[in-house]
Amino acid sequence: MNAVPPHLSAGSSPRVTTEKVVWWHEWMPGLFSFRISRPAGYDFVPGQFARLGVANDAGEMIWRAFSVASAPASDYLEFYAVVVEQGVFTPLIHQRRIGAEVRVEKPAQGFLTADRLWRGDEPKDLWMLSTGTGLGPFIAMLEDTEVWRRFDHLVVVHSVRHAAELGYRERLEALTRSPRSGGATLRYVPTLTRDPHTPLTQGRVTTLLQSGALAAAAGAAFDAARSRFMLCGNPAMVEESRALLKARGFTNDRKLTPGHIAVENYW
Repeated sequence: MNAVPPHLSAGSSPRVTTEKVVWWHEWMPGLFSFRISRPAGYDFVPGQFARLGVANDAGEMIWRAFSVASAPASDYLEFYAVVVEQGVFTPLIHQRRIGAEVRVEKPAQGFLTADRLWRGDEPKDLWMLSTGTGLGPFIAMLEDTEVWRRFDHLVVVHSVRHAAELGYRERLEALTRSPRSGGATLRYVPTLTRDPHTPLTQGRVTTLLQSGALAAAAGAAFDAARSRFMLCGNPAMVEESRALLKARGFTNDRKLTPGHIAVENYW
């Protein structure tokens, strides 16, 4: 009879499982989404991240954190990624693609979850400010009916350099026209920083936030009574945006002290 490993109880599933890439989508060269088989008993709250591992050519395991972009009820886990120059993880997964083996560590981690910001009964708007693949956790949140029920308005801001980098654009535009059940509406604001000839909003998130152009593009005012903010993406954008919001009187949300701003620090 085999002994139960010390970190498991009888009937439990292992903390680390080996899964495979089962789906792949290339948005543009080097920018992609992929799905892996979902480990038995792997639960997450939209906004949390998974720890993924791949073995390099020398057999060493490389671990990285990726926000889950799939719905909580899906039978797969989806992730949004970009090949990092001089990186050691994304070039491997990008080269191997469908069929590649990926380790998944339990449990899911992170605190960038919408339930932090819907505390209280007053009407609220949720602003999701992202750059690049920082959009990933917000895609998962938009698959959660509870998010649509708890907020009046959802605003997704996605800032990239060029229009070709606007992953999930069609899905987000479709949700603005046909929102999920729950009652909220969605406003999608893609912004570009290096495409001068486009009808889309031009400028960095922080520049647009400071000038008031972001609120104008979203058709929603920043209001301390009802505005809540989630920030995910480039660390410089996250820190500068948080500073700008705090200068306007918005506060960090804490476990024991409800506030307006939630961020994730796993970069």
